[in-house]
Amino acid sequence: MKKITVLVISALVLLSVNAQQTTSIESNLAHWSLGIKGGIDYYRVTPSSTISWAVPDLFVQYDINPYFGLGLDAGMFNFDRTVDGRDFLGKTIDIALYGSVNLLNVFSVNSPRLGLYGNFGVGAGIWNNEIPEIPNTTKKNKGVSPMGLAGLSLTYNIAPAFELFLEGQYRSYTQQWMGGEGQEYGWTSSDAIAALIGFRIKLGAKSASYGHARNLSGKTYQILSAPDPLAAINLQSYEERFQNIQSQINTLKDGQAELKDIPKRVKKLEEDVDALKEFNRLRELKEGESLLASLSSIEFKFDSSELTEQSYFLLDQIADKLNSATWSSLTVTGHTDNVGTAGYNKQLSKRRAETVKSYLVGKGVSAASITTDGLGSDKPLKPNTTAANRSKNRRVDFKVVK
Repeated sequence: MKKITVLVISALVLLSVNAQQTTSIESNLAHWSLGIKGGIDYYRVTPSSTISWAVPDLFVQYDINPYFGLGLDAGMFNFDRTVDGRDFLGKTIDIALYGSVNLLNVFSVNSPRLGLYGNFGVGAGIWNNEIPEIPNTTKKNKGVSPMGLAGLSLTYNIAPAFELFLEGQYRSYTQQWMGGEGQEYGWTSSDAIAALIGFRIKLGAKSASYGHARNLSGKTYQILSAPDPLAAINLQSYEERFQNIQSQINTLKDGQAELKDIPKRVKKLEEDVDALKEFNRLRELKEGESLLASLSSIEFKFDSSELTEQSYFLLDQIADKLNSATWSSLTVTGHTDNVGTAGYNKQLSKRRAETVKSYLVGKGVSAASITTDGLGSDKPLKPNTTAANRSKNRRVDFKVVK
């Protein structure tokens, strides 16, 4: 037990030191979360147990980054047995320090709402089986056992700050007397499986500039944490990309289907370049006056709040203009087309507006001066009757007040 205590204390000290040595991106993330879980368990002990309840199990966790977190877990697990016609309630209170790995981010799988985590840890189980202890025999009625755990957790984000999850666990204990007697089948330890359902609250998920570490995809984290996001993705300049598009139009005349959208995309880019000129009026505005710019070429991956690479140039131009002028507030509003439910579209447009804010903050724009909103499909520019109109309605509005 002394070694386990030293291990837990050492890990917590290392966690505290690591929290103080975060990079600029991590200092703009929320890291802490807490929650509760419960369910059923089955313990392989002697005498044999039945399926019992595992509740409550409380935990607190610090996600260092979107890939890995450390946590402290404390829960009560029951193992009921029938001995000589009498029912006995066995239980163990387990306290464990664990690590949690975001497997989807590790394998670069982007999912806005679902998550898959591998958990592993060590700790101690304080057990009591209620069977009377008989001196000079193998019967034991209480004790403390070192234990280890491993599990897989499937999560679902119902909101930026709230998460539901299902978890399967395996727990192993070094002592064989947890059920009351030594094992009869040759193994010298006790173990258990558990199926749990839980609820997590992500602290600071709404107030942090980049949200909570658990909500950030691995790719977005890599881009935002790079010294120069443009250098990280090796993005061509807007002029070069425009020339490439024009070159494709001039050289490929065979009517391939992939070329059909190029004129439309060029037209959208030209319209958004005109919209960017609206930001030039910032210097001319008087105090209290505002300007509104609407850009539909700021695009996101399908059913996601992750920006496409083609969007970075426009956002860089906006950041440059904001950083070179004085203004009091900026409202970033996301809009979608009418594909999907109204409620989901509002949530999606809000997340997309938050992503735009995070990118601008990463380019030096003041986070405190930016608010976000998501209107979904409530205010379309055109009727959502054609693909071209729906493309126009998927946009981001910027309202700047002098």
